[in-house]
Amino acid sequence: TPGPWMMVKYPGDKCYTIRTSEAYRAESGEGPIGHIPIAEICTDGQPDEANARLIAAAPELLAVLESIEADIVKHLRAGSPATFMTLVNVMSAQSKRIHAAIARAEGK
Repeated sequence: TPGPWMMVKYPGDKCYTIRTSEAYRAESGEGPIGHIPIAEICTDGQPDEANARLIAAAPELLAVLESIEADIVKHLRAGSPATFMTLVNVMSAQSKRIHAAIARAEGK
């Protein structure tokens, strides 16, 4: 299911709902536009905000990891030695995205 995702707690619900941030229409092109539900998160019947935040951030976390991997592979294919400094440069270039994804997962 395409990201980004978000967590919501509807009035009267006991669980958090993870759903798409964007609204979609059915593939047939018919019917109402709506958000795609991903999961409902409860623990022992109680809302579990920490797990809901982590699941909602999953697409963004995955995108950051894929981007870091692509940067590392690009350096290796270009013949750059897989040195500590190569990894430092990759992580430095991705730093803002990394921090933003972690902050979202932590609810900051």
